Amino acid sequence: MARKVKITRKQIKQDDRFLATMKEVTRKVVTSATDISFYEKNRRAILGAVIGVAVLVVAIAVYAIVAKVQTGAAEKMMAKADAILQADIVTPEQLKNDPRLASLGAYTDAKKKWTETVEAFNAISDAYPRSNYGILALLYSGNAYYELNDYENAAAKYQQYVDKAGKDAPFAPLARQNIGYCYENLNKLDEAEKVFTALSAEAGDTTAMVSLFDLARIYEKKQQWAKAVETLKKVTQSELTKNPGFLQFKQEAEGKLQLLAAQHPGTT
Repeated sequence: MARKVKITRKQIKQDDRFLATMKEVTRKVVTSATDISFYEKNRRAILGAVIGVAVLVVAIAVYAIVAKVQTGAAEKMMAKADAILQADIVTPEQLKNDPRLASLGAYTDAKKKWTETVEAFNAISDAYPRSNYGILALLYSGNAYYELNDYENAAAKYQQYVDKAGKDAPFAPLARQNIGYCYENLNKLDEAEKVFTALSAEAGDTTAMVSLFDLARIYEKKQQWAKAVETLKKVTQSELTKNPGFLQFKQEAEGKLQLLAAQHPGTT
């Protein structure tokens, strides 16, 4: 049973003083120079402001709850998609001899695995397009399409990732590089050249260096031998190759230059 709250006379007197004080404050606030009070003049504005603040507070609270729920759901979908992505591709004989592979979700059909990977990550990017999970899912979808040799869709997903994540995002240079590879596989060599040219000048050290090799390869495919040689020389002359970690790039470029000199005399 709920307890009654007993109010003493002392409390009543205290409350009376409080009410009297509040009435005086209210009188001073609402009294204006004219017969119409300040409150009456601005009643709608005041009520609107109060309601607006209340709505904003409620909206923020609701948004926080919804965002938390959506994040949890997106995490679960991401975990399931990642399990498909990480699953091994084995032979039917391997699957038969090792029952554990089936429980780990192993595939015997590569096309089936990558198709289901695409579907799983596309579902995430469709359901949560503005979340970090949804944006990252675009990158994984691109990778899966690439494995299926579906270079048109792969390039589209990579571009969507770059557009949403921004060029400064950690994986943006790799996504752009993969767009170049998609164009190359589609024999769109001019488009691939533009991508690798930009990356060789903009991207970080490793991506820029690799992009020079990619660009040289494009020039070879276009039979522009002089440009291929010029690009490879940029690798050998780069200050980065003084770093032991980049020495292999210099050695590989020197080997390519020797090969081009033998195949196309006068180009070096």
